[in-house]
Amino acid sequence: MSRKDQRYFIFASWKNGRNVTQIHEELVNVKGEQALSISTIRRWIVTFKDGEEEIKDKARSGRPREAVTSEKIARVEDLVSNDPHISTIELANEVGISRERISYILHNKLSLQKKGKNNCS
Repeated sequence: MSRKDQRYFIFASWKNGRNVTQIHEELVNVKGEQALSISTIRRWIVTFKDGEEEIKDKARSGRPREAVTSEKIARVEDLVSNDPHISTIELANEVGISRERISYILHNKLSLQKKGKNNCS
Protein backbone atom coordinates (compact mmCIF):
# COMPACT_ATOMS: atom_id res chain seq x y z
CA MET A 1 0.00 0.00 0.00
CA SER A 2 1.61 3.24 -1.16
CA ARG A 3 1.34 6.59 0.62
CA LYS A 4 -1.21 7.63 -1.98
CA ASP A 5 -3.22 4.47 -1.24
CA GLN A 6 -3.07 5.29 2.49
CA ARG A 7 -4.41 8.79 1.76
CA TYR A 8 -7.26 7.31 -0.22
CA PHE A 9 -7.97 4.95 2.68
CA ILE A 10 -7.95 7.94 5.07
CA PHE A 11 -10.39 9.81 2.84
CA ALA A 12 -12.77 6.84 2.46
CA SER A 13 -12.59 5.97 6.17
CA TRP A 14 -13.22 9.57 7.21
CA LYS A 15 -16.19 9.80 4.82
CA ASN A 16 -17.54 6.60 6.43
CA GLY A 17 -17.38 8.15 9.92
CA ARG A 18 -14.19 6.64 11.34
CA ASN A 19 -12.09 8.82 13.65
CA VAL A 20 -8.33 9.43 13.50
CA THR A 21 -7.48 6.71 16.01
CA GLN A 22 -9.55 4.08 14.22
CA ILE A 23 -8.03 4.99 10.86
CA HIS A 24 -4.52 4.87 12.30
CA GLU A 25 -5.08 1.47 13.94
CA GLU A 26 -6.35 0.02 10.66
CA LEU A 27 -3.36 1.41 8.73
CA VAL A 28 -0.95 0.02 11.33
CA ASN A 29 -2.59 -3.40 10.97
CA VAL A 30 -1.82 -3.31 7.24
CA LYS A 31 1.43 -1.29 7.01
CA GLY A 32 3.02 -1.72 10.42
CA GLU A 33 5.78 0.85 11.00
CA GLN A 34 5.29 2.28 7.52
CA ALA A 35 1.78 3.48 8.32
CA LEU A 36 1.24 7.22 8.24
CA SER A 37 1.42 8.88 11.66
CA ILE A 38 -1.60 10.09 13.60
CA SER A 39 -0.56 13.71 13.04
CA THR A 40 -0.33 13.12 9.28
CA ILE A 41 -3.77 11.48 9.29
CA ARG A 42 -5.15 14.49 11.19
CA ARG A 43 -3.58 16.86 8.66
CA TRP A 44 -5.17 15.00 5.75
CA ILE A 45 -8.59 14.96 7.45
CA VAL A 46 -8.37 18.74 8.00
CA THR A 47 -7.50 19.10 4.32
CA PHE A 48 -10.52 16.98 3.35
CA LYS A 49 -12.79 18.95 5.71
CA ASP A 50 -11.65 22.14 3.97
CA GLY A 51 -13.11 20.74 0.76
CA GLU A 52 -9.99 19.30 -0.86
CA GLU A 53 -10.67 15.84 -2.21
CA GLU A 54 -7.43 15.38 -4.18
CA ILE A 55 -5.17 12.77 -2.58
CA LYS A 56 -2.05 13.50 -4.62
CA ASP A 57 0.71 15.70 -3.25
CA LYS A 58 0.71 19.19 -4.65
CA ALA A 59 3.80 20.35 -6.51
CA ARG A 60 6.29 22.04 -4.24
CA SER A 61 8.59 24.89 -5.00
CA GLY A 62 12.24 24.76 -4.16
CA ARG A 63 15.25 22.79 -5.15
CA PRO A 64 14.65 19.85 -7.49
CA ARG A 65 15.01 16.45 -5.88
CA GLU A 66 17.62 15.31 -8.36
CA ALA A 67 20.52 17.64 -9.07
CA VAL A 68 22.57 15.06 -10.99
CA THR A 69 20.90 14.29 -14.30
CA SER A 70 22.29 12.90 -17.53
CA GLU A 71 21.87 16.34 -19.12
CA LYS A 72 23.90 18.02 -16.36
CA ILE A 73 26.60 15.34 -16.53
CA ALA A 74 26.89 15.91 -20.29
CA ARG A 75 27.02 19.70 -19.75
CA VAL A 76 29.85 19.34 -17.19
CA GLU A 77 31.72 17.00 -19.55
CA ASP A 78 31.38 19.51 -22.41
CA LEU A 79 32.56 22.41 -20.27
CA VAL A 80 35.58 20.48 -18.98
CA SER A 81 36.44 19.29 -22.51
CA ASN A 82 36.40 22.88 -23.76
CA ASP A 83 38.38 24.20 -20.79
CA PRO A 84 40.29 21.61 -18.71
CA HIS A 85 41.26 24.35 -16.23
CA ILE A 86 37.70 25.47 -15.43
CA SER A 87 37.07 25.69 -11.69
CA THR A 88 34.33 23.90 -9.78
CA ILE A 89 32.89 27.32 -8.89
CA GLU A 90 32.64 28.23 -12.58
CA LEU A 91 31.13 24.82 -13.38
CA ALA A 92 28.58 25.19 -10.58
CA ASN A 93 27.57 28.63 -11.84
CA GLU A 94 27.32 27.46 -15.46
CA VAL A 95 25.35 24.27 -14.73
CA GLY A 96 23.26 25.66 -11.86
CA ILE A 97 24.06 23.08 -9.19
CA SER A 98 26.24 23.06 -6.07
CA ARG A 99 30.02 22.65 -6.07
CA GLU A 100 29.54 19.44 -4.09
CA ARG A 101 27.38 17.98 -6.88
CA ILE A 102 29.92 19.19 -9.48
CA SER A 103 32.69 17.35 -7.60
CA TYR A 104 30.49 14.26 -7.42
CA ILE A 105 29.95 14.36 -11.19
CA LEU A 106 33.64 14.94 -11.93
CA HIS A 107 34.87 12.12 -9.68
CA ASN A 108 32.09 9.54 -9.67
CA LYS A 109 30.38 9.97 -13.02
CA LEU A 110 33.21 11.18 -15.27
CA SER A 111 36.11 9.55 -13.36
CA LEU A 112 38.19 12.71 -13.57
CA GLN A 113 40.94 13.45 -11.07
CA LYS A 114 42.49 16.78 -10.23
CA LYS A 115 46.13 17.00 -11.25
CA GLY A 116 48.60 18.68 -8.94
CA LYS A 117 50.84 21.55 -10.11
CA ASN A 118 53.87 19.28 -10.38
CA ASN A 119 52.01 16.47 -12.14
CA CYS A 120 52.72 16.86 -15.85
CA SER A 121 51.17 14.13 -17.93
